[in-house]
Amino acid sequence: MSHHVQVRQLGRNYVPIGERVDIRVLRFRRTKGLEIFRCVRQAGYKPKSGPTYCGNIAEYIAPAGQGRIVCLCKQHPPPRRLIET
Repeated sequence: MSHHVQVRQLGRNYVPIGERVDIRVLRFRRTKGLEIFRCVRQAGYKPKSGPTYCGNIAEYIAPAGQGRIVCLCKQHPPPRRLIET
């Protein structure tokens, strides 16, 4: 399964942007200190507006190259074997 990669920090207009990547090839770690992002996992699809995203506070983060990141929450964790501590 793949996901949008770049997310904006918390704010009113949360929309993941960027290419889609396969989370199975990324190396995740827990977020630290002031790293506050939202989960990019697709949560549903609306016929008129397109995909909807989780948007919960992210607990895991992975670099996706070229300054892009993937952020996932506790309810949508990455594959356990890839999480760095």
